[in-house]
Amino acid sequence: MLGLLVDLYPSEAGGAGPECLAHTKALFSELGSPNVSDWALQMVDATGKAPSGILTGNVWGMGNFHECLGVRAALDAEENVTELQFSGKYCLVSFDLHIEDQPSTRSGDFILNLGGLAAGAGMNNIPILIEGICLPSSCSNQDLFVSLHRDENK
Repeated sequence: MLGLLVDLYPSEAGGAGPECLAHTKALFSELGSPNVSDWALQMVDATGKAPSGILTGNVWGMGNFHECLGVRAALDAEENVTELQFSGKYCLVSFDLHIEDQPSTRSGDFILNLGGLAAGAGMNNIPILIEGICLPSSCSNQDLFVSLHRDENK
């Protein structure tokens, strides 16, 4: 499960800022230690997990907003960060399926065009998962956005 969480958080490869990156690394370092701090467990607990019933349309993995905002992390002075304290920051992320209208290639064909139907309904982006993520407060929305889109243009 830790591997799945790592992919949701800002990373160096995704271009996260230095403070955000340091606090995110401290979070995962703490989660890998034998005596995990309450704040690290609280951040993971407050982050949404894959919801039950995805196949029946439940795309919401909200997590816990109030628990996330209640996180108060205090790092040891040995950590390589300038700011030793941070709190939780709740972000709601929508993972969408982008559908483009694909015109029929032959004029006489009757083709059920999902893209055309979706576009006609004003839905070019259909959410397939909406996830609440508890990040270190040092992370910006942009840190998360660029990290989640890091593999998009490869």
